[in-house]
Amino acid sequence: MYHPISLWKIQLQVEKVAVKVCEPNRINYTSDLKLEFIVCKYLGHGRPQYYRRTTPPSFFSTSTGDFTTLSESDWHQLHQEREEMLLSASSRDRVDGVIDESLLDGDDDMDFDAENAQKETEADETVNGVLQEYMADILGRIKRQIDSRGRPDCYANGTFWERPKDPLFALQASATRATGVSPTKLYHLDVFIWLPDRIQGSSGGFSCSCTRHHNLSRNGWNEKPIARRVKHLHRDYLLLTNRWICDKKQGGCGKSFQGTDPYILSQLPRHFQEAFPAILTVRAAVDKQLISLMRTCFATRFGPEPFAALMREMRYLDHAHRELLYLAAATSSAQFHHPRPFSKFTDKNRYAGTSLSTQYCKAVFVDWMRAYRPYFDRVIAALPATVVKGDHTFGVCYCLPFFINICDLHAYWLQLTKFFAKIGGVSTHVAMYTAVNEFEEARIQALTLTKSLDFVEGCYKNLAAGLQAHGHPPTQLMYTDNAKNELAYHERTTQSLQDNVSHIVINPFEHLPLLLLPAEHKSTFYEDSDLIDAACDHLLSGTHASKTKLVVGFALCSMGRHDTPESGGVHMIQIATGGTVYIFKVSKFLWFRSDT
Repeated sequence: MYHPISLWKIQLQVEKVAVKVCEPNRINYTSDLKLEFIVCKYLGHGRPQYYRRTTPPSFFSTSTGDFTTLSESDWHQLHQEREEMLLSASSRDRVDGVIDESLLDGDDDMDFDAENAQKETEADETVNGVLQEYMADILGRIKRQIDSRGRPDCYANGTFWERPKDPLFALQASATRATGVSPTKLYHLDVFIWLPDRIQGSSGGFSCSCTRHHNLSRNGWNEKPIARRVKHLHRDYLLLTNRWICDKKQGGCGKSFQGTDPYILSQLPRHFQEAFPAILTVRAAVDKQLISLMRTCFATRFGPEPFAALMREMRYLDHAHRELLYLAAATSSAQFHHPRPFSKFTDKNRYAGTSLSTQYCKAVFVDWMRAYRPYFDRVIAALPATVVKGDHTFGVCYCLPFFINICDLHAYWLQLTKFFAKIGGVSTHVAMYTAVNEFEEARIQALTLTKSLDFVEGCYKNLAAGLQAHGHPPTQLMYTDNAKNELAYHERTTQSLQDNVSHIVINPFEHLPLLLLPAEHKSTFYEDSDLIDAACDHLLSGTHASKTKLVVGFALCSMGRHDTPESGGVHMIQIATGGTVYIFKVSKFLWFRSDT
């Protein structure tokens, strides 16, 4: 009996479980999740202990002739593996529904990261078995091409690459041999050949870094390993180069160089340097495209941990797809009914798959950022600042500038308070001051101990000097949320703000002296009705007796005030008589009258 269930894609209804397929970073799915996942014929998708069994199901043609169906035993095996996978996933990385993938979560010890990255690189350095034989064959072929034509054939064809056959054509070619379909060529990697002296347009010679700058001589090829492994998006490639030496026999210092050495690269024309695809680590390398992807992901809070999980998944998927092609080709071959097993992902003598760890991603990115920071600073210093907008930030999340490419500066949100240094439990910084230009590009950013602007005075002075050095016009307009109190500070630090400026006089009567009542006079204020009545009785009785004059003034209500009637009216009544001034607030009595 066969179940009409697609072998490649199975749709499962999972109820009230947290499923972790392809190992996403700390993502918990809610109940009643409809999960669609790729089976890929049990090909080790993800970590082997979760997705592979020791006994493979029957992948060969059934009596129905339908290769895309599962037998009953296969279905039960799949169901059992699914239960094991869900049980393992539900017990790992539960974070109570919170997705936490910040830039630096986890172990933030850079020394620890660098040490582990070094161990990882050393572990990946050795190239044995299939890849060693493959590289020896390529190296021998390149030597013969150089001896006969002076350069590799790939250069004559306009490319740096020596690529193996695509998997389909490699399987077809192996099927014609007596040994039948073989997966060996599916383990081969692309090879980038970097021989700068053989590139057309190159000077063909390099000098040593010693004081004499002696001319370097070719010093053969690398042997262990023949080529350097370069980390790339879904699959690594190999970087093949030659060696150079400052020959002592010719009066040199004896120093040796790889053809990929930064000092060698620095002697090439700029467009030659840009054609070099990788950034070198101690014993391996990282492709520039992968660094660009890291930079973009890390800037948008897709940090090293989920990035490493993504890369690991992409590499296992590539391995699974190659295994699938091989098994499908083997089963369709009439002369070959018992295929050799495909290599495991981690078999260093055959497939030799590698994956990036979180520590490796952190260490590589931090080192790259440290090396390129001076160039970023130069780009920021070259930006205009005709209009500047500055303010302090005291919240939890801060807006940081980050380069997406070398010509574009963007701002992203990053939680910083938990990374501030603390002394005695008190944060060393309480605010961050940021100033942006008219294009919302960050020009100044500094952590400050207090809100005082004294901490950023040097930043503004350097900004003015940088604008002049780069030929930009000086700052002409400054926006701040406390202009009245910061006016003197900004005019002192950015003197261009005073050029051709006439300060606006907000109060045209400010130059007049204050009106002061004589010391012998007094004023009394009343707003309660009973007190106003009593004061009026006292005032009237006094004026009848002394027959003194009364000076009466009225203060009218301003329309739109929140404490006055909408219709306006008298707000206050002032009555002066003798040495006393009576002030009666009567606006609320008008309210009462309008309400009634």
